[in-house]
Amino acid sequence: MSKCICKGNWRSIVNETEHLLDRRFRDNKGEEYSFFGIVHGSDDYYYGMWRRKDRELTLLSCVGSIDGHGYVLQEENDEQT
Repeated sequence: MSKCICKGNWRSIVNETEHLLDRRFRDNKGEEYSFFGIVHGSDDYYYGMWRRKDRELTLLSCVGSIDGHGYVLQEENDEQT
């Protein structure tokens, strides 16, 4: 088994966002996205957001927070409507 090659604050970001997996968010235009996880890019880490209606993938820099990018977490009851 190889050793972990995680660098920087990867583990911290994963721990901070794990509870948000598959949760729904709305952007500032009212579009709904699902958070699918953290993406390790060649230059940075990103929050992965998926818009199901048109299969659009959006990556948000982990330098900020998801809500700092204008995405608001939807309440459990709101998700089912």
